[in-house]
Amino acid sequence: MQYRHPLIFLPLLLLGVAGFFFTTAKLLKMQQIRGLKPGATVEKYIVRDKKVHGSRGSHWILFEDGSIEQPGDHRLNLPPEVWNRYKIGDEIEIVYVPNDSTPYHREGIFAEDGNFMFDRFLQLIEIAMIVVAVLGIALNSARFLIAQQQSSKRTLYR
Repeated sequence: MQYRHPLIFLPLLLLGVAGFFFTTAKLLKMQQIRGLKPGATVEKYIVRDKKVHGSRGSHWILFEDGSIEQPGDHRLNLPPEVWNRYKIGDEIEIVYVPNDSTPYHREGIFAEDGNFMFDRFLQLIEIAMIVVAVLGIALNSARFLIAQQQSSKRTLYR
């Protein structure tokens, strides 16, 4: 009878569980940003500057003191269709989630519909990894124990 040592499935189980918790936390953050779950806070700012970074196609909005050229939590990268709706001097709502100083926009890149679909698909893969690992550990543990018992019986009768 062929078997695999049950511990061979442990990395798959750990990776599946860790990935599932990470993806679930990311989905929660995305839902808070979109306003689908409570917990996020919204602050209103004035658009101070706008710039399209040509080489990357990034559409930046500056809403706090600082340079739009410098990375930091004083600016946002938005999808072009959202960026085009704002003019300098317009009011913009910035979303903050607990334990994260990063600014978000409800229609920003982080919480786009495509990211929701991708992360839900990723969760299905992670659940499948957990199921395969648990079944592998359970089935191969039984086979491993049976093989160990048969091996010890053979050594007794020799």
